[in-house]
Amino acid sequence: MMEKITFRQIERQLSVTVSDEQPDSALGTWYQAVRDKAVSDFEIGDLCKACRQELYLDHVVPLAIQWLQEEPSAGEIYDGELLVALKGVPTEFWTRAKREAHELSVIAQRASESADEDVKSDIRQLLARLSRAE
Repeated sequence: MMEKITFRQIERQLSVTVSDEQPDSALGTWYQAVRDKAVSDFEIGDLCKACRQELYLDHVVPLAIQWLQEEPSAGEIYDGELLVALKGVPTEFWTRAKREAHELSVIAQRASESADEDVKSDIRQLLARLSRAE
């Protein structure tokens, strides 16, 4: 079971200072909205945003992979969005998270079989990034 940690708790652990002032962007508004929500309770859209922004990947990526194991084409805006969001996770992360990289590689290969052409292209890029991390 995933631990019930929030972004605010992670910020404290890492000594990260985040303002509680009203944000002036949609991304800032989203961050404030999920800051006290357990990462394990994130919806697909939250996971996609967190991955795209490279936020606390050690906590977010395992949950994203767990979602993808159940639904390889998971997405809020379009099918495959979560896989595409993981494409931007830096190679350095995958280099130290070999088990997750392998699990995601298996999922991505399976998802590629039924994905549309745009998502297939993104999956190929993700698989290339994962293979560089091995």
